[in-house]
Amino acid sequence: MANRNSGAADRSSEIFIGARNLGKEVYNIMPTYNLLLRQIEQIGVQSRTESGRALSDSYFRKDVNNTIGIFGVRGSGKTSVLFTLINELNPFGSVGTQITPNMVLGIVEPDHFGDNTKIMGSIVGLLKKMTDRQLAHIEKLGQGHVPGFYDYFTKGMFRPNNPLQSSLNELIEYHMYTENEYRQMLIHNYDDLATHIKKSARLLTPDIEFKEKLNQLISHLVSNQRELLKNVNISDEETPEPLIFLFIDDVDLKMKRSRELIESILQYANHPNVVTVLSGDYEILLEAIALALIQDEGLHTSNLHVNFRANDQMSIKERKLMLAHEYVKKIIPPARRHQLLQWNENTIPQFAFGERTLMNQLDRLFGQKSLFGYRQNHVKELLPIIKSYSIFDRTPRGIVNVYYHIHEINERFPELWKTDRERTDEEKKERFMTVKSLVDTILLSSARFAAVQRTILEQYIQWGQDAGSTVLDYTKIKAIAEGEPARERAKYESDLLLPLVIIGEIIHALLEEIRYDDDKRAQVQLSVLRDILRIGNNLKGANRYGKIVGELLSFINFQNGIFFTSILLDHSDWLLYELGESAEQTTSLKEKREQWLLTTINTLLNQGKDKGVLARLYYEQYIRSKLNGQHLNDPRIILDFLLEASASVGQYVYYKTLYEYPPNSQPWSKLKMGSHNTRYALDLFIYLIIEIKSWDESRFESVLKSKEKSQDPLDHLDTKKPPASRLRSVLATLMKKQNTNEPFTPAQRNRINKLIDEFYNALFDGIRTNIANNKFNVEWKDEATAANAVVVFKKGPDGVTRTKYKQTKQIVNNINEKQESYAVYSHRRYHVEELAEDYAVWYGRKEANTLLQAMSTLAYMAPSELEPDDLWVLRHLDFYLKRVNDAVHVDDAYEAIKEEMRRKLDQGFKVAMEFVVTDLIALGIELDDEEDLDGDA
Repeated sequence: MANRNSGAADRSSEIFIGARNLGKEVYNIMPTYNLLLRQIEQIGVQSRTESGRALSDSYFRKDVNNTIGIFGVRGSGKTSVLFTLINELNPFGSVGTQITPNMVLGIVEPDHFGDNTKIMGSIVGLLKKMTDRQLAHIEKLGQGHVPGFYDYFTKGMFRPNNPLQSSLNELIEYHMYTENEYRQMLIHNYDDLATHIKKSARLLTPDIEFKEKLNQLISHLVSNQRELLKNVNISDEETPEPLIFLFIDDVDLKMKRSRELIESILQYANHPNVVTVLSGDYEILLEAIALALIQDEGLHTSNLHVNFRANDQMSIKERKLMLAHEYVKKIIPPARRHQLLQWNENTIPQFAFGERTLMNQLDRLFGQKSLFGYRQNHVKELLPIIKSYSIFDRTPRGIVNVYYHIHEINERFPELWKTDRERTDEEKKERFMTVKSLVDTILLSSARFAAVQRTILEQYIQWGQDAGSTVLDYTKIKAIAEGEPARERAKYESDLLLPLVIIGEIIHALLEEIRYDDDKRAQVQLSVLRDILRIGNNLKGANRYGKIVGELLSFINFQNGIFFTSILLDHSDWLLYELGESAEQTTSLKEKREQWLLTTINTLLNQGKDKGVLARLYYEQYIRSKLNGQHLNDPRIILDFLLEASASVGQYVYYKTLYEYPPNSQPWSKLKMGSHNTRYALDLFIYLIIEIKSWDESRFESVLKSKEKSQDPLDHLDTKKPPASRLRSVLATLMKKQNTNEPFTPAQRNRINKLIDEFYNALFDGIRTNIANNKFNVEWKDEATAANAVVVFKKGPDGVTRTKYKQTKQIVNNINEKQESYAVYSHRRYHVEELAEDYAVWYGRKEANTLLQAMSTLAYMAPSELEPDDLWVLRHLDFYLKRVNDAVHVDDAYEAIKEEMRRKLDQGFKVAMEFVVTDLIALGIELDDEEDLDGDA
């Protein structure tokens, strides 16, 4: 068995154009293949229950339908599926040297028949071959007394006129009676009246007799095969029930044959042990049968038209279409119809011969310039760049031609693609002709390209005699794509623009000497990439993340861009404004999108194909800042996002999303309301939660008791408890009585949610009032570390002239105490932020970012600002929130990505600064002299 499977695998991996045994690849186009095998198995089980019936039993006159249909469009791989199924049913091959339960007759192709060949006649011919094969097996086994075959031997000698041979002879005879030519010969050739009457008697009901003889022969074959299997079966397993299989391919190609086919199947397949497998295009088959039925009406000899209505209900055409549908339903039950899939961009990369996929072949051809595959994080496994496969046809017949051509190039001309040596003129010419042939094959193999092939070759790809005289005219590409026939466009998800650009990149990757307008090429490529993500060339429909992506695409080459868009596609809707989407999104949704986008951008940078993109972004934003940004791309939106997202702290994000509840009330927006400076209040509030959650119980109780002692006793005389006190009471009760796994009832949730809303309103009112009255204090988690961060900031090199860094040092005051006022804290942080975000300067920006990170993470709202009940609720509210609110948890892998991105940004900043220094030195200018302190950052 192992050797046989090995041989089958070797044969399936042979690369050629045409139908083949697909092996496991069959599931790519026929997901229901296992269901088909189970249906065949069930047919065998059902036929076994009738195995004891006599040949003359009326059961065989009962309608039995074991017909299976495999449908798909032209070139979708139907014949290959038939070959695969035949190999599954008859693994020893068609020669029949082994005795198997499956008697495979072979494939009948009606469209190959001439006028003198009939489908039923070819079926009889195949049955004769099967009969001869079985008789050979019987004769070989019968060198003695063999149970079940006594009628086949006389005194140990094989009888030529045995029951099976006699049954076949009778079948052939009665098949001849059904043919008009033979009928006429019998009628006109006789010796006397008695002979004439005897011969004519056979012609009275030839079809009925033929059907009876057909059933008898099939029953003989099945019965004999059953006995043969018993004789060769040496195990204790039950002998499987024999089945006869006939495969009919392309049943839809000829109208005349389609009608004949139905009539043949209705006769032949009327047996429980016969399985007929048909393949074709269902729509065309239905149409062919309907046309044949209309033709039977002889409308051409009358004045009637196909749209004639005999009543007010249906025309002749409509009635015949319905009748054709019922015809097909009768011979091929809907439950046994299997529709093949069209290949698509997701499955085409895995099109393969054996283990050699199309994606691997393309990667071998293009190497580092490949648009079709990538290896993530330097792993060995090759992953597809999905959108690049839009250039291929959606049928195996179209794909295999390109596959074959690429394989031939890889095997026969590997030296033409080596980059470590200079090619001769002859090799250059050979390479040009090879690439031209490949591109022509791609165009001719695709139904979409073929429809506009002449226009493509006349206007876009203008082949010359060599690479240097070949022109790609990108000014014509959009008009060609828009001129694609509407019917072809409707079949596919996108228009022809992207495939044409991919074709251009294939030519450019393999023939670097070709001519084109680089600016126009870049414009078209950027437009295509943005269209894939639906963000539009002008980014009008894009939200913040869409604009970040849209701008980043303008700073990377097309090879990286098509990869980037492919990995963004799963969540591309996150780049667009949704209908009814509010500008104030929940923090949870915002953080999920930021994590997705930062991770995806990091994946792009990790490919190593464009390591300098961050440096280029810093450099371009510096130029933009100096020129006030007119007519330049906007890298700032990208850099701001990368800096902010990579600087975020996992714990901060977790508590911010957890405590943002109820989400519809948008509590954080309430904290920032008011005319006074509250821009840092939220950060300080979240870090307060983090701080008090980090305390052990004894420290928290100590702080709580000290605050309770300092409370005014008159506060308890208030008849109405504040929201914090009521919420504390409810939470304390739940924490004592309710099991942590028991869900809250709707009534409980509604009540607690209302209390939380009231709690935040009262708390944030007080915070805003204290900020306005300058009574709000900030506390440092570690004042020594914070103070040292300011000292380190002030020690950084700030240039000779009056740079912005030097000015900021004078403004930023030192940290001397555990607590300081919010006014002092916000003044310092604001000016440090201003320096960190100024892309027109270089001195101090790195130092400002470092200090900003320390100021953000080490400061929190002083607990002294809150009442004891407020502190208690903030520490214990997560008991409830963890069970009702979907928070963004700390992801260690994502934290590592953020740290990696911070390193890349730091390196990009240094490289960009070196570029600027080099530029200025060439002009005799120092870096600090270049700083424009009045410039608009």
